[in-house]
Amino acid sequence: MLLKLDCPRLNNTKQTITLGGGAPAKSWTFTPYCSADYNDVKDIGAFIAYSFRDCLQACASMNLNAGKNVCLGVEFNADMKSIIPDNYGNCFLKPKLNPPNVYGRNLNVGGALDT
Repeated sequence: MLLKLDCPRLNNTKQTITLGGGAPAKSWTFTPYCSADYNDVKDIGAFIAYSFRDCLQACASMNLNAGKNVCLGVEFNADMKSIIPDNYGNCFLKPKLNPPNVYGRNLNVGGALDT
């Protein structure tokens, strides 16, 4: 299954995730980079996500539950058929970020937490 990924239009836009309906709400803002990944950084979690926004929400949720920013970015791959069997997910949460690897294909997008 190949998910819709709005690249290159998504590139360098600000994506804000707000969580905490009953309590004071908290927000995290991410900057996406199309065709980029951070696969040189060890993952702190792998999930199945059906959109890039779901992947960002998983990162924000981890930060909310930890009480601090332990997830500093994500790598999302839209090609579920090829990535999930080998990697057990298509959304990978990152504890740190190095400069992303850029491949020139729009199947994946990296998202960096703005600090």
